[in-house]
Amino acid sequence: ERFAGGAVELSKLCAADVVGFIGRQASRLSQARAKCATIALRSFLRYLRLRGDIAIDLAAAVPTVPNWSMTGIPRAISPDHVRAVLESCQRDTAVGCRDYAILMLLARLGLRSGEIVALTLDSINWEIGSLTVIGSKSGQSLALPLPAGVGKAIAEYLQRGRPCSNCRILFLRATAPVRGLGSQTSIGSIVAAAITRAGV
Repeated sequence: ERFAGGAVELSKLCAADVVGFIGRQASRLSQARAKCATIALRSFLRYLRLRGDIAIDLAAAVPTVPNWSMTGIPRAISPDHVRAVLESCQRDTAVGCRDYAILMLLARLGLRSGEIVALTLDSINWEIGSLTVIGSKSGQSLALPLPAGVGKAIAEYLQRGRPCSNCRILFLRATAPVRGLGSQTSIGSIVAAAITRAGV
C-alpha cells in the first residue's frame, strides 16, 4: 500500500505510514480482525528490523486496537456523591486518614487502583509538588502535579495514620502484619465501604 505498486524501499517506511495503515484497517475491519492485523504487522516489522531492512523499531509505532467490554462511556459519579463519599471517612482515625487520602487520589487525580497500590514514599516530591506514578497498564513512570488538597490528605495520613514501618510503600495495612495493601482489590474494598457509608 505504501509504495502503490512501485519499487518497494522498506527503509523509507516511517511511523506515520504504520499508524495510518492501522487506522484505515481498523475503520473497515471487525475489532477481532483489526487486532489480528496489528499483531501481524508488529511481527512483520520486527522481522524487517532483524534482517536490517529498517533501522528503527517501527513495531513500537503500531497502535493498539481498543477491545473494550463496554461500548459506552461509564457514568461518572456526581460531585455531590463524591463529596459525600469523601466526608464519610472518619479522619480522626488512622484508617480514616488512609482511606481519605486514597479516595482523594482516585477523585482528584483519577489514578487506577494498581497505581495507588504501587505508590511509595519516594513517589512524592514535596519540594516541587509532584507525584510520580507508574502506569498500571504501560509500566512507564509519569510525574503528575500534586493538588494541594491531595497533598494535605497524604501528609495527614503520614503524620497521624501511617503505622511505624521501614516499608517504603506509601499506603499500609492498619493491622499486623504491617505491609502494603497488596492488591488492587484492597482499593476496591475501601471504595465500596465508603460508598456504602455515604449511602450512594
